[in-house]
Amino acid sequence: MNSYRFALQTACLLGALIVAYPAPAQLQSVTGVQIEYKEPANPAYRQIYERLKKRQVLEQYREFMSPLKLTRALNVSLTGCGVVNAFHSPSGITYCYELVDHVQRQVAETNVLPGFRREDAIVGGFVSTLLHETGHALFYLLEIPVFGREEDAADAIAAYVALQFGPRTARRILTGTAFVWRASELANQNRNRSFEFYSDEHGTDAQRFYNTLCIAHGSDIVEKTDTFVDFVPLLPENRRRKCGREYLHIKNSFARFVLPHVDQERMKTVRATEWLRSEDGSEVAPPRPLGPSSAPGPSGPGPNSPGTFSPTGPGLGKPK
Repeated sequence: MNSYRFALQTACLLGALIVAYPAPAQLQSVTGVQIEYKEPANPAYRQIYERLKKRQVLEQYREFMSPLKLTRALNVSLTGCGVVNAFHSPSGITYCYELVDHVQRQVAETNVLPGFRREDAIVGGFVSTLLHETGHALFYLLEIPVFGREEDAADAIAAYVALQFGPRTARRILTGTAFVWRASELANQNRNRSFEFYSDEHGTDAQRFYNTLCIAHGSDIVEKTDTFVDFVPLLPENRRRKCGREYLHIKNSFARFVLPHVDQERMKTVRATEWLRSEDGSEVAPPRPLGPSSAPGPSGPGPNSPGTFSPTGPGLGKPK
């Protein structure tokens, strides 16, 4: 959990990624996020490209990050990569259309836990991946020390940042994120895993599912809210009782390492903005199956069981 502690810095969800990168010549005098939608060479991803561009997801991300006071530009691009991935490098953040397509397909094939929605998995998966890669960028830009695996720290930052947008939006993003990790784990359970599989720098999808639940539950404990009350039965008791401390590590780290770089007045405006729309994710979500969950994996009651949680707030799949 040490990685969570320092990860929180990255949580600069309010941070304008006015970032400290070795920027190209044309960006030397520019501060802020530089965005680009690259047309996919593969026509199979044309619809995804047009949908995300029309929704202006990168423009909203740029605005969302505007309170962070840094000195150089960060390039963020949506593009075809030839692989299922999203990643950060010294040149910026690259989000692959292949990953968006992969998450959509996986979500469509997985059963729905009570209290979770497919629409939110599409939205939450996209947002959390972008915030995860932003976490990597900020560790680099702010020279933040990370104890433990950087991938765990970036996951923690993404979850913490999502929690800053109020209960409705946070609910959508974090239930969606957990849905994606569970869907991925269930898809992998039928495959033979070699011993070397566990050498990856990322945690397993099941671990990332429980980490997401724990940070959300921890926020309820520390902030005395009940936004994620239905996560309680999904968490084994030995992990659940540590969630408040895990969340507090992230919160304290954010206050110490990130807030000094944030325009507080601008942050208030960003936090008051409704970033998600009620219809986000619905254009790619298949009909929800009726009846109880049938696939393996954790299950439990939702806040409005039977049925699904239906916040009226707005809304936006897998970090690497």
